[in-house]
Amino acid sequence: MTSLYSEAEVEAGSRLSVSIDDRTYRLLSVSEDGFAIRAEEAPRLSGFVMMVDAAGTVSRCLVVLAEEERGVRYYEFKQRTEDRGAPLVDYVRGKDAPVALLT
Repeated sequence: MTSLYSEAEVEAGSRLSVSIDDRTYRLLSVSEDGFAIRAEEAPRLSGFVMMVDAAGTVSRCLVVLAEEERGVRYYEFKQRTEDRGAPLVDYVRGKDAPVALLT
């Protein structure tokens, strides 16, 4: 698994974490295909997790354990949905459309 981060960034610690069941676990590295996490820091993950940074949710991911090697677990993304910050709509919103209704 090829990391998107340099060795220095990995050594200093990733800025990203995964959150599951109100617990957060720091990631060692993240790639297009998945992420790595220290085996002793987190339980075996499987299913949906939220990838978060200091600002909040980055993406919602469906993950499975790919391999475990030398104290590091590598997880593979089966699905990854980026957080857009606003709910998706199924219509075209006009540029002059109101943003709220005041009564």
